[in-house]
Amino acid sequence: MRYCMQASLKRITRVPIAMFFDFFFPLMMIAIFAGGNSNQTYGGIEFINYFLPTAIFMGLIPLAFLSFPLSVGKQIEDGSLERLNYFGVRTRTVLSSQILAQIVFGIAGIAIDMLFSLASFRLSFPDPGHFFAFLLQILLGFLTLMVWGGVMTLIVKRPQALMSVGLIVMFFLLFCGGTFGPLSAFPAFVQDAARAFPVSYASARLYLVWTGQAFWCAKFLWISAIWLAAGFALLAALSFSNKKLRENPFLRAK
Repeated sequence: MRYCMQASLKRITRVPIAMFFDFFFPLMMIAIFAGGNSNQTYGGIEFINYFLPTAIFMGLIPLAFLSFPLSVGKQIEDGSLERLNYFGVRTRTVLSSQILAQIVFGIAGIAIDMLFSLASFRLSFPDPGHFFAFLLQILLGFLTLMVWGGVMTLIVKRPQALMSVGLIVMFFLLFCGGTFGPLSAFPAFVQDAARAFPVSYASARLYLVWTGQAFWCAKFLWISAIWLAAGFALLAALSFSNKKLRENPFLRAK
């Protein structure tokens, strides 16, 4: 497991475009938006505290729809999973290490965003209760994105096409998350469509948790739960329909 974990971490760093969007893009957007609104406060609270959830998901979305699908999809299609099986490495161990590696990078990205915001724009941290409630909801959103990244991997299958599809999905979700401007500036039908995705509430409502005004964002939670359940169901169906996964005895080996 340790070897697989190290290999998974290295594999993520070998996708330059994913690394850019995972780490540098959120920091760049924090510098642009928080820098441009550094003198603005809302109820005595600095602008960065409202923008932080949006910045965090700017890094998590590329992890789920670029880094994760590209690394897993390539291993499934090039037969490297099967070759590892011959050396006694179970498929589920490899896939688990891939998921854990993405979570490690996701948490690292969140920490970097917070530290940069603290050092540059006077980010204010909430009390421990609100802080952990915020993290739990962020991680729920990330898990939901990861599940649908896995669904995309099994649908598209070709690693060459995964990056193109992943970029389209990524920019669409970034738009829903308010990266390119507040959704209120767009037509009503666009706003309604964006509200069907949990990332729109992450941007528009999770700041309430960070600023200590609420513990939970109800709409974000139940919409994420719906997407998560649907994603798990579709992922299971696609896994059983994928011949390379269905016929792989190491996926079920004890």
